[in-house]
Amino acid sequence: MRNIIYAFKKILNAKSGKIGEKWKYDVGSSMSSGPVVADIDGDGAFEIVTGTNDGKLIALDQSGKLKWSYSVTEKIDDLELMFLDNATINGIGNTPHTSDIFGNGKTNILFGTELGYVYLLDFGGKLIWKFKTEGAIRGGVICNNFGETEKKIIFGSIDKHVYCLTKDGKLLWKFNVDSEIEGSPTIVNNQILIGTNSGELVCLSKDGEFVWRFKTGAKITAQPICDLLGNDKMRIIVGSTDNYLYCLDFLGNLVWKFKTGGAIYGKVVVDDLNKNGISEIVFGSCDNFLYCLNHEGKKLWSFETDFWVVSTPIIFDIDNDGKKEIIVGSYDHNIYVLDSQGSYLMDYAPGISGTISQAGSYSEVMTQSPGKLIGKKLWQFNVEGIIVGCTVLGPDIVINTKKGHIKILSHQKNNTQKKEV
Repeated sequence: MRNIIYAFKKILNAKSGKIGEKWKYDVGSSMSSGPVVADIDGDGAFEIVTGTNDGKLIALDQSGKLKWSYSVTEKIDDLELMFLDNATINGIGNTPHTSDIFGNGKTNILFGTELGYVYLLDFGGKLIWKFKTEGAIRGGVICNNFGETEKKIIFGSIDKHVYCLTKDGKLLWKFNVDSEIEGSPTIVNNQILIGTNSGELVCLSKDGEFVWRFKTGAKITAQPICDLLGNDKMRIIVGSTDNYLYCLDFLGNLVWKFKTGGAIYGKVVVDDLNKNGISEIVFGSCDNFLYCLNHEGKKLWSFETDFWVVSTPIIFDIDNDGKKEIIVGSYDHNIYVLDSQGSYLMDYAPGISGTISQAGSYSEVMTQSPGKLIGKKLWQFNVEGIIVGCTVLGPDIVINTKKGHIKILSHQKNNTQKKEV
């Protein structure tokens, strides 16, 4: 009976069309991070900008044509080379950051490399400046003006320091957190939040002074996020490789934590999925599941893939029907598009099985739930490799694969021929 009811509901709620590939681009190298989409040259059209493990930053137009490429070509001596992988020493393992750094209306691009350099390029891929640290930059490089006139650049390094640079690439300050850093910083209320490999979430002031730290059980690579979560209270949410998702207040005190069956490497996304004015929390784990929690850390539903879910999910209306979908990539080589509300799966039909009164029983009170919420898959698309990051470009999905392919996927009502570039 359960299967009949579930099949009937699935038919009633089925969506038309499919997810198909529009084009793909081979960068000629492996990749380990996602792309960024921005109108970097101000012509009204978006570009896709991403880094590669062999040290190239490339910009594509919306049709998949290469606009420019910048190659990182730092030289190192033979002694250093003995301890490094020659194929990836200049690799870019973080998603580039785009912003108008100088306040002149022109977009700049920030990124870090495995050799410990931070680069700032102009919108055409020309180098403006670079800054050297003593360790790899594996997290994101971001900028913020902290309520002041000029923007500052913030990032962490494997050399155990958080750095703050001027817009011209000069060191303002650095703070030693006593641990390697692979995570990306977040700026909120003029404070800097960043995770460390010792499992601490560290909070610093805009001037590089220690504010507080919160200890988890394993390293934090996920970027913390801050959002309103019930009762108009801002909360900090961050995952750890100790398998827990943590919710903290702004003094670094634990509000709640949620345990998964695997490490959490990617940042969460927060959105009001059911339009009740209170946000829900969506994130992936290395237990192969995507989770949706309410603002109190209670599970609403989960969806199981066939391998780790490391990349950050995307929430947007892919088929333009007025309802948001959740898009997430898995290490199982698939992109999944899910209903943001989940699906109610009946374990039995009330009054027909399970709750029907038995002989000698006179109670009409149900003693157990007749079902549960699970993730509801709408579409699934298989690619040639592990998905390391994804974002959106208009109505389309942009994904990076570890094998080095950038793909554009879209919701298609009719069969569409794909092309390769």
